[in-house]
Amino acid sequence: MPYLSLFNATTPAVGDVNNAEGQPGITVGTRWFTDQEGAVHGIRFYLGTRAYDGGAVTVGLFDGASGTGNAVLGQKTYTVTSSDALGFVTVMLDTPVIVKRQYPYVAAVFMLCDGSPDGHSHYCVTSNFFQTSQFDNPPLHAFKRDAILDRQNGVFVYGSSLAYPTQVFNGACYFADVAFDYVDMVQVKSGGVYGRHPVKVRVGGQWVL
Repeated sequence: MPYLSLFNATTPAVGDVNNAEGQPGITVGTRWFTDQEGAVHGIRFYLGTRAYDGGAVTVGLFDGASGTGNAVLGQKTYTVTSSDALGFVTVMLDTPVIVKRQYPYVAAVFMLCDGSPDGHSHYCVTSNFFQTSQFDNPPLHAFKRDAILDRQNGVFVYGSSLAYPTQVFNGACYFADVAFDYVDMVQVKSGGVYGRHPVKVRVGGQWVL
């Protein structure tokens, strides 16, 4: 059973955008939520050019709710090679991240200019993608652009390392995506209070406790 993702066969209108000159790097992200509890096993990004071969990217999953500190919940660095086919590349996290239903998260991808052979970040984009409506691929959903902080989408930030993206421009989509799967949940009583806890997740195609 393959992992679930937001965009699947949806591809960007522009497959290669150079980072603004003079910037050390850029983090691009997608703010999303799920209808069902599950686990994020990896982060996907769209490779639209061979110019980034040999370059390093860092992917991450952030807590996307305001007032939480927006901690990174999982991250992994990956080196692009010529063996990576153009299109979506999935970077698996070392440990799956359990996610809650109806809660905002941000899938993010950082590209360092100095880490690229030609000295530029290379990302993809479709402008106005989130401007008027959210994107739905149940059980996964990406928020439309909104004045509410928790729902802004097409987010990015310049910097020298992976960081929580807070800037927006034209409701753009940068196609940062997730590799998601459902998690079985059980009611567990602890300290006199019942809570929902995961009982197994799928790692490498196998269900484990």
